[in-house]
Amino acid sequence: RVPEDHADIQSALDALATSGGVVEITDNGIYREAPLLRVPAGGRLELRAAEGSRPLLALTGGDLTVFGGANAEASINGLLVAGGAVSVPASLDAEENSLARLNLAHCTLAPLATVHDASGLPLVRLVVATSCAVTLYRSITGALRVAETARLSLFDAIVDAGPESLALAAAAGRPGGALDAQASTVIGQVHVLTLRAQDTIFFARGDDVPVRV
Repeated sequence: RVPEDHADIQSALDALATSGGVVEITDNGIYREAPLLRVPAGGRLELRAAEGSRPLLALTGGDLTVFGGANAEASINGLLVAGGAVSVPASLDAEENSLARLNLAHCTLAPLATVHDASGLPLVRLVVATSCAVTLYRSITGALRVAETARLSLFDAIVDAGPESLALAAAAGRPGGALDAQASTVIGQVHVLTLRAQDTIFFARGDDVPVRV
């Protein structure tokens, strides 16, 4: 538990790096760090806010990085994340990232006062460079960049990149992987390989169509 047993999030995560488990933040504090969630092969690791708490993770010096072994699962629940992205890189220290699943529930990946950077590009809040399955449940985020081999599920979620920007795709504007959207809202253009949607609003402005499949 943070801050009772560990003063910061990273030290609590490090204590579970080989076993998996749960790191629970029990206050409404501001945590200025850029944690690495490392999940052992076949294990599960959850970073969550305690019931009734809403801590702010103000990313400093990097992103919130998620890395795992084969068939590993990571979950982030109840956090407000600002100042950077949640990132699932293809590799870390020359080791391949084999994370199987990433779940985000009741989270806000904050676009702050604007969804664009100084050059007018959308601020990306979730980057997935692997083939893992990603679920956003009752969460709010800015633009997403997910690999062609990834699978993204939205349930009662909001993705807001601004109506004239690219909300969901892979890097460099290539099509992202399979998208399953249920009871969600996506603001900005979407470019994916496959789409399954129900009770979902796609809204974008510009000459291009809102959704390309």
